[in-house]
Amino acid sequence: MGQFSAETYSLPGSLLSGNQHGVYKAIVNSGDFAGKGFSSADTFIANAAENPTAGPGNSTTWRQLNTTHHITQVVSDIAKVRGILIKNAPASEEIQLSMFG
Repeated sequence: MGQFSAETYSLPGSLLSGNQHGVYKAIVNSGDFAGKGFSSADTFIANAAENPTAGPGNSTTWRQLNTTHHITQVVSDIAKVRGILIKNAPASEEIQLSMFG
């Protein structure tokens, strides 16, 4: 679990041509998705998969999601080797804070 990557899975071209919601859903339904509470990146992906009007993000968003997920995975793997238990965070909804109060 937690090993989903673009290099591992091929997605139909229809999912890659402007339908990011479909990409989010494909990741969540892949069978390798780490779960909504694994990292903030996984929470973002799960929430986006559930919300068809979620913005697609851009290349920076996807790089942040990828990096956050994989750093969390490495820390989790090292903790397991050391016998340290790291619990998943409770899944929470993404909240857009207003800049104007």
